[in-house]
Amino acid sequence: MKHAKQKFVFNKYDNQKDEILEENNTLQQDVEENNKIDKIFKIICNVLIIFILVYFFKSCVITHGQSVSSIQKMIFFFFVVISICLFVGINYILSKKNYKLEKLFLIVMIPISIIYSLIMIPGMVPDEATHMRLTYSLASQIMGVEKDKTTLRGEEKYIYEHLPQAPNQESYDYSYTHLLSGEDNGEYVTIDEDSANWKQIFWYFPAVIGTIFARIMHFGATPTLYIARLFNLFFYIWLTYFSIKKIPIGKQLLFMISILPMCSQQMMSLSYDAILNASAFFCLAYGLFFVYHSEDVRYDEYIKYLFAAVLLLSIKSAIYSFLLLVPILSKFDNINGNVHLERKHKIILVLSISILILLLNFVSFGSTSSKEVVESTAVSKHIISWSGTEGYSIGWLITHPIEGIALFINTINLKLEWYYYSCLGQDLSWFTVKLPFELFKCWGLLLLISALKKEENKIDGRMRILFICINSIVFFLVLLSMCIYWTPLGYDHIEGVQGRYFIPIIYTIIIIINNKKICLKENIYKYINVFPCFLVVLTIRSLINACYL
Repeated sequence: MKHAKQKFVFNKYDNQKDEILEENNTLQQDVEENNKIDKIFKIICNVLIIFILVYFFKSCVITHGQSVSSIQKMIFFFFVVISICLFVGINYILSKKNYKLEKLFLIVMIPISIIYSLIMIPGMVPDEATHMRLTYSLASQIMGVEKDKTTLRGEEKYIYEHLPQAPNQESYDYSYTHLLSGEDNGEYVTIDEDSANWKQIFWYFPAVIGTIFARIMHFGATPTLYIARLFNLFFYIWLTYFSIKKIPIGKQLLFMISILPMCSQQMMSLSYDAILNASAFFCLAYGLFFVYHSEDVRYDEYIKYLFAAVLLLSIKSAIYSFLLLVPILSKFDNINGNVHLERKHKIILVLSISILILLLNFVSFGSTSSKEVVESTAVSKHIISWSGTEGYSIGWLITHPIEGIALFINTINLKLEWYYYSCLGQDLSWFTVKLPFELFKCWGLLLLISALKKEENKIDGRMRILFICINSIVFFLVLLSMCIYWTPLGYDHIEGVQGRYFIPIIYTIIIIINNKKICLKENIYKYINVFPCFLVVLTIRSLINACYL
């Protein structure tokens, strides 16, 4: 009987050992099979890279062979940069088992942003003339060469007065031939424009630093412009890199948003949209980090978060500061029932943000358009600057509630689809650069796929409601501001709203669809992320042909 028991134990042990060996063999076979699939996919992707580059060369480099020589050289430069970007980016994805999305962001966006900056030359980005004047005015004030009127160097004044709003070969030729200009032209002249309010330094500080640096180094006016743009780019990439790295949920979605054509246009311009978008991404990422990883929060992370919060509170009349409510109104996870820890985090955030609001209230509702909008709400009648006619006011909307509601509803019916596609970047520049509609169906599809990634953390019902409320409030305030500031009385829809105004909340709009039932596993995204790299190149190809032809 004893021997029978021992035999049974040995047989059981042998069976377990065989099962383990069989399981290990199965796992090894799966690994080998996956490696084979990766190798085949890598070969296919590299073949596709060659085909796309040949297509790019034929449709761009050869097609523009009759353009002025500076444009021809620039397009060939784009071809070289894109070739390197594609090979490095795609092989990084396929060669690394645990590749990082934030590093892929750097690989893709640093070269691509430079290309966008050289195609969308100064003046072609919306309102860049105004951003240029305010940036230069702030830089001149800091350097002590400006008093009451905006002060520029001689060649800077010439460029400011001749900024293009639509693509033309003369402007491209001037910009490219003066790109490495060493003409200092240090004599300062004034123009008939009031000096920028020093409080606007929050909006433009990276570009202001770049301008001062270029002037001190005696660079020409065109290099100064591009260096100022470059500092804006550095700031955007710096904040967005850490946003993608830190965000605990929707990392894939934030990565996809950050490389959209509209973000690429705005991030390397003089527009404060680069500061606004980067700050919004940063506040969202760190706010969600406080919610999902509250036990790991360090005090220096509060300082970083509050730095970005200052920018959100000071730009665009603090409309986007509602994003700061995410860590305050959400229920914290991973605190093991430590209610005191949750209260501690929220008290710190509430007190800090309250102090910032008190200190920056005069900044958030400072000068320029924001002030004009606020002042106009105090009276029943005011004049719209571009039309010279009476416009809507808060008083009118209160006394005509039914007509006011109809105005907003009609705007949504007429414009919502355009807001969506222009937010992605279908209409660039001053809506003069229109890219193929099919491209943005692909961009939209990639955004939806990114939001369906299976996540370790989940979005509960409370957070979904919070996101919906924030999105609704921001959407309403954007429409309201343009209704008052930009829409003549009698119009049946609100004028002046652009899709790019919704980039700061596009994450909170789309992430709502993330769920546990309909989701895609993480390993699939290794292959999915190859397609944005190809799509970026196809978008640039369309952009070149739209601008240079």
